[in-house]
Amino acid sequence: MSSNIFQPSIKNIFRKLFEIYRLNFRLSLILIAYFLKSILKFKTTQAEKSLYYYYLILINCDSYHKSYLPPKYYFAGKDVFFTARSGVGYSDLENLNQIFGRNEYIDTINLYKAHFRGIPEYIVDAGANVGYATLFFHSFFPTAKYICIEPDLNNFLLLEENCRNNNIQSSYLINNGIWNKDVYLTIEQDSLKLGTWGYTYIESELPTNMMAVDFKKLIKDKKISSLDILKIDIEGTEAILFHNGYMKEILCTTKVIAIEIHNDKADREDITNQLLNAGFLLHNIGDMTFGYNQLLKSN
Repeated sequence: MSSNIFQPSIKNIFRKLFEIYRLNFRLSLILIAYFLKSILKFKTTQAEKSLYYYYLILINCDSYHKSYLPPKYYFAGKDVFFTARSGVGYSDLENLNQIFGRNEYIDTINLYKAHFRGIPEYIVDAGANVGYATLFFHSFFPTAKYICIEPDLNNFLLLEENCRNNNIQSSYLINNGIWNKDVYLTIEQDSLKLGTWGYTYIESELPTNMMAVDFKKLIKDKKISSLDILKIDIEGTEAILFHNGYMKEILCTTKVIAIEIHNDKADREDITNQLLNAGFLLHNIGDMTFGYNQLLKSN
């Protein structure tokens, strides 16, 4: 996040004070003290800055503070409950802001509603992190069955908590990565500095406590014949999934896709061509590629 957000102008401070009802009394006092220090050019603490950033997320996501049990904030929006970790090494709040504050996946919802009848049955969240994309989809499609795939155990435990707090019962929560075969994983060391949101996983020659599963086999074992929405944000592992046309069978039975293609790790042109050949009409917004399968479109 930019350091500029921690240097609010006096005008911005007064404007944001009108949203202070989103916090409880104790946190409101701490935030007011932070604003006064900022105006007087006094040094602020990291804890105060973290609270201010949390406050901005509450505003952006139209949410209200419930409680704080370090390092977790508990807060709620309209018909949705959030848990997020805060502090050094955690990127939950940035992730949440991107999905709920900026509506990153709203095109996925719009494409499905515009081109397909009925309610989605199966939605796959590959690279589920702590579950915010699943919560976003669930706010539109509460009766769908969710397949949430996340390899990192700490993220996965929070994914479970977020799904439990939102009563997402029709779901498969899978503490693995996805690959084109069953493999052991290890974290790429350079990605550790990106925080829990940006971990990149590579195949390990030795057994580890993290595994990735054969994606096609996973879908087959769940007896899923088609996917209504497939969201893929797996930090470069899409290069493995799309290698040598591995995804062809799944793509041909998928209605809507949202995928982040990481240009430094994957061949965007090759993946795009595979999607087009499977029948997808595509468009890009920011880092995301969205599409719907014209061959499966409801008449």
